Amino acid sequence: NNSIRTNGSGTDKIGIDLGLNSPDAVISGNVIVTNGSTNNVGIRVNGTGNSLSGVTIVGNNISTFGSSTGNMGIRLSGPNITGVSILNNVVNTSGTSSNDGIYLWIVPHAAVVNNTVSTKGTSTNYGISVRAYSQNTTVSGNRVVTDGTSDNYGLYFEGTGSQIANHTIVNNSIFTFGSATGNIGIQLSGPNLSGASVIDNRVTASGTSSNYGIGLLNASRAAILNNTISTSGTLSNYGMSLGIGSVNATVEGNIIATDGSTTDNYGIFVGSTGSESTRDTFRNNTIFTSGTSGGVGIWFNTLVSDSVIVDNRINTTGSLASNYGIRMSASVNNAISGNVISTQGSS
Repeated sequence: NNSIRTNGSGTDKIGIDLGLNSPDAVISGNVIVTNGSTNNVGIRVNGTGNSLSGVTIVGNNISTFGSSTGNMGIRLSGPNITGVSILNNVVNTSGTSSNDGIYLWIVPHAAVVNNTVSTKGTSTNYGISVRAYSQNTTVSGNRVVTDGTSDNYGLYFEGTGSQIANHTIVNNSIFTFGSATGNIGIQLSGPNLSGASVIDNRVTASGTSSNYGIGLLNASRAAILNNTISTSGTLSNYGMSLGIGSVNATVEGNIIATDGSTTDNYGIFVGSTGSESTRDTFRNNTIFTSGTSGGVGIWFNTLVSDSVIVDNRINTTGSLASNYGIRMSASVNNAISGNVISTQGSS
């Protein structure tokens, strides 16, 4: 129950720094405020060369402020950290760009549960990010708000370079807001990401264009179930996007609403140039898209094969022409059955 404040105009202001063989430590009930220019961190746990299993970070109130980039509320960096619990913390971070509320790098078997996280900056801000060899992470019951100009992420999982597998992402409330483009609620990016379960989350993403509720890139065996997703902006808003080699995904029971004031708003968008997306199943989703024209409920667009679209309810509306319930482009051996589709437009 300490009150900790670090001030200064320089870099690397750290509230609590844990390392040097401190397993099973409990960091609890602290009020931490850090101020500086860049790379300010409320709680830092560094596992390089140290054994730091079983650390618990619970019930802290953390605010990190920086006049520049790279400010983090809680940062854990391996490779010798495992079995960490991050519970019931309130985290606020702000700076110019590349700010993280909670950041895990090479931290397997972590539980990030019931935290309230807010990150603000100009661009590329993350609520909770899990990277590198951080398999079997549970992210549950968190409330995450990210706010900036563009490229703001609520939850971000990246498997580049090392295996990142079997995550459980359940019952989170995520709000990403930006005054420009590319705001994403949940992003899972490979190429070594597999077996994620994304269940019962509530996701809202808004900005001008290219906003995504849930995005997958090079992710295999993902289960995306019973989420409620809302995206809005001017154009090119996506409820869900599976691109560049998303394989064996199950997308079922989701409620998706995409709303743009102009064109090209998509409920579920699958495929891209590059690697093939294959053997995906889209079942029993409820999808609403609205805008002027070019809206699509489900679109298989380039290199999508051996996938199934079954028993979905799709409603696409536009004030102009060319709105589609289901659309296929350069995709083969796919099955479409039992869907209920309504499309509306001027012609």
